[in-house]
Amino acid sequence: MKSQIAFAFLLTALLGCDGGVRSTEQGQFYCSSETFSFPALRIGESAERRVEIYNEGNGPLKLAYFKAEFSAGHTLMAADGPESSKWNVYYDESGEHFPQLLELEPGGTLVLLLSYKAQAQSAQTGQIEFETNDSKARNVKLTVSSHRQGAEIALEPHVITFGQVEGGEQAQEKLTLSNLGQDALQIESVHLNGSQDFSLTLNGQEFLGNEQLWKDPDGDGEPGLAANSSVELEVIYHPEVIGPDEAELSIRSSDAVQREIKVSIVGNSVESCISVRPNPLDFTGAALYSTVTKPVSIESCGLQPLTISRFYIEQAGDQTFWIDIDSPQAPLRLPGRTVGEAAPSESLFVNFVPNRAQAYAGKLVIESDAKLQPRFELPLSGEGLINDCPTARISSNNLQLAPGDFVELDGSRSFDEDGHIVRWEWSLVSHPEESRAQIAERYQNINQPNDSAVADDPSTPKAKFFVDAPGTYVFELRVSDDLGSGAESGACASSTARLNVEVKPNTEIWVQMLWSTPGDSDETDAYGTDIDLHLKKPGTAWKGDSLSVTDDPAKYSCSAQNRRPDWGEEGSANDPVLDLDDTNGAGPESIYIISPERASDMGGPYQVAAYYYRACADFDCREPYGASNVTIRVFLGGELNTEWQNTLESNHSWWVAGNLYWEGEGGRVESVDRIYSGTPAE
Repeated sequence: MKSQIAFAFLLTALLGCDGGVRSTEQGQFYCSSETFSFPALRIGESAERRVEIYNEGNGPLKLAYFKAEFSAGHTLMAADGPESSKWNVYYDESGEHFPQLLELEPGGTLVLLLSYKAQAQSAQTGQIEFETNDSKARNVKLTVSSHRQGAEIALEPHVITFGQVEGGEQAQEKLTLSNLGQDALQIESVHLNGSQDFSLTLNGQEFLGNEQLWKDPDGDGEPGLAANSSVELEVIYHPEVIGPDEAELSIRSSDAVQREIKVSIVGNSVESCISVRPNPLDFTGAALYSTVTKPVSIESCGLQPLTISRFYIEQAGDQTFWIDIDSPQAPLRLPGRTVGEAAPSESLFVNFVPNRAQAYAGKLVIESDAKLQPRFELPLSGEGLINDCPTARISSNNLQLAPGDFVELDGSRSFDEDGHIVRWEWSLVSHPEESRAQIAERYQNINQPNDSAVADDPSTPKAKFFVDAPGTYVFELRVSDDLGSGAESGACASSTARLNVEVKPNTEIWVQMLWSTPGDSDETDAYGTDIDLHLKKPGTAWKGDSLSVTDDPAKYSCSAQNRRPDWGEEGSANDPVLDLDDTNGAGPESIYIISPERASDMGGPYQVAAYYYRACADFDCREPYGASNVTIRVFLGGELNTEWQNTLESNHSWWVAGNLYWEGEGGRVESVDRIYSGTPAE
């Protein structure tokens, strides 16, 4: 009983339970995905997958009691936000390194990065578990998965090299036969072509020609090799006399993608040797005019270096196969293989584009100094399929919005008659020159959307966009189906759709500021200058760069330090709002008043100014960016009235741009254009 009480007390302390008294400020857990979804990888290949955890509540989100378990080859790291360059290792081969407690502030993000380097042809497994103080997501589990449907055969290694073995002696090497798919793998035939000094056994029984053993290789009483399982074969080398030997093991199975898989076996060879995989290379059904690209691995299986002098494709009729331009150029030289280590290799990439609904065949020819196979011919096959183009649909084709609004980009009405859509790619075709906004999957901080946009995920149909400037925006949606048909194929005009958005201020006063700093080489990154836009109430004094707790915000200008001052007693429509604040260069920033009070009733004009708050990437300001060129635009009644420009040279300088007179049915502006080294004088 004491241990249970202690555990409950610790849980309360870590996760913030309060004995039944609920705070109005709650952390809210949101996760970009519950799965780290990896593709199928060969041994030695690597991939990374991210999962982002967000706090969408208005109170702290606490994470505790982490535990994890992964198959070999996984490393888990974490960073505080997508822009952070500091990564902490949470899990690796040495074990777990989780903190006892993590706390995310409202709008905060924790990025989890799981990397995997394939060390065996077996299915990946793994999971992370933890608890949160969000009552709707108390226990969280993130898992690892691989997209493998049907049966999928794997043999590892792909090349077996025996060192020197004297005549009459015997050596053996392990060969792992795996099924990485979700259905049982049925073995149809096993052949060993070449030297008869090699043999193959499973659990001491001859595997070649033993159909009864093929029917149930894992001995579980069910036909075939079970899903996500493997067996270990033994390749035996027993030469009668010393001398070079070579053979090729071929296994045909129910794997629909790779019906035949081959392994090269070499013994007592000090010569160069070549092995190519996959062999053959099969491009299953591909949509007409779509490009399918597959890798081909060339391996050096001998003990001497391998020189590849030439490679090319031979095919009759339509030229549907070709070597991709990203492939390396001949001649290529690969070092000799070290016994017991992976074979040195180089990858080529072969493209297939069918233009008719028929079967195609060809061969990839590789010429080298390999003693036994100086001309290697890799069979190529593929089939063109008539595939209906996917149709892109957008929820609306024309919108009218105001600056500060969000566009909900929605392509979920898109469809494909004979398959399903797998990619929704949103792009911004045109936009106002002063706009800095980007298409996003979501925003980490809704108050600073331009600085907290999370890149759009093309595997989802929806995206978001924050309109930060008046003008016309044109968005384009491109969709692709599961056979690769889409806008990029050139034959699917219906796979694109466009959305036009007209943006115009819908308030009586709307002031926008932008700036450009020549000393900042990249004004789109997370570092840059910070210039603040100010709109001063008539009859009040300019305040310095901050407000103290004893100050009355209503007396001072609307700015980043005073975003929503209360200027009158007639309601919030008379009060200014800073709706967009930028802190890392270029802007824009904007302030609006829906229904301003008359300037004559308030004893003078509104006044517009810019303040150089920070000329550096950090507050120490050891390396200032220098002068910044500032533009201020004033819109009255939704129309651009005037534009002012000037240069602020350094930190804490002010530019009072002009006066604004609003008299109910309209307004006017007049230029002041004065620079101050400190707070503007009265």
